[in-house]
Amino acid sequence: MFTRLQGIVDQIAGKKVLVIGDLMLDTYIFGEAQRLSPEAPVPVVPVQKRLFCPGGAANVAENLLGLGAQVTLAGFAGVDAEGNRLVDGMMDSPKLVIRIDHATTSKIRVIANGQHVVRIDSEEWPDPGDILVLGRTLEEAPRDFDRVILSDYCKGAVSEHIIRWAIGLYGKYVSVDSKRQDLSVFAGCGIITPNIKEAERALGYPIVTNEVAQYAGRDLLAQFNLNAVLLTRGKDGMILTSRDCPNVVVIPANARSVFDVTGAGDTVIAVLSAALAGQASALDASILAAIAAGVVVGEVGTSAITREGLLDAIKETRRREFRPYLVGVTP
Repeated sequence: MFTRLQGIVDQIAGKKVLVIGDLMLDTYIFGEAQRLSPEAPVPVVPVQKRLFCPGGAANVAENLLGLGAQVTLAGFAGVDAEGNRLVDGMMDSPKLVIRIDHATTSKIRVIANGQHVVRIDSEEWPDPGDILVLGRTLEEAPRDFDRVILSDYCKGAVSEHIIRWAIGLYGKYVSVDSKRQDLSVFAGCGIITPNIKEAERALGYPIVTNEVAQYAGRDLLAQFNLNAVLLTRGKDGMILTSRDCPNVVVIPANARSVFDVTGAGDTVIAVLSAALAGQASALDASILAAIAAGVVVGEVGTSAITREGLLDAIKETRRREFRPYLVGVTP
């Protein structure tokens, strides 16, 4: 299995992937809190270091670029310092980024004494006119992509018009990571990667046991006419349900240590989609995604996988007890 996975990583290089989604700038402020403020019972955190990272769909693109894929990124960024830092700081790649007169979506996390103490969010939705401009830009773009990713954080970039356009044109070659409550708008795409809460909202029932989680994938597969569902469960790993396999596959979590889960979902959808673009099976692509996620959660801050990092992780995983297993589920 592991030799096959290494071969898939090599096949990713040069694949053309279009990422459409909500671009964000993740900022980390690090410091040591040694006293409380005299103004309120809160710690005073003298700033020692700032770290700026692409977030959201921009982080998906960074992961793909790190794997050697050819990436086109589409979304919105404000005409502000955060937007400049986000767009200028990314790796060189074609960008269909519409600059708009709104604040760039940003998340500022304060880390004091190694603990995440507060997150400050700033966001403004694009205007309807901006969304129309993005749609027209995509319609005029080249159409030779091996895979399309919709990275939908529900900040306005992934409109229903763009969803219909993407699935209408690329169908089962579309991968979706969405925070929407109603996933029916993605019916007919190739694969979705909901977490437990997102799957519960979409299905309308609680997923409280492993057995229910295994059936939930089948329900999503059938309701939305998908090729596969990768249900992500944090420390409990992932569950893959695919039309290519009569069994549900449980993929254990693969993290040696967990420092920061920020961006892990971005890595999962990026590696999964890149592997599928390289003609991997849904199972092999999902296993690669799990291995990659185990790497990035061990880093502080939003982190992207690289080809070399993923190959090293495959070798390291081979030496440990990491074994996905099949579970029979009766339709």
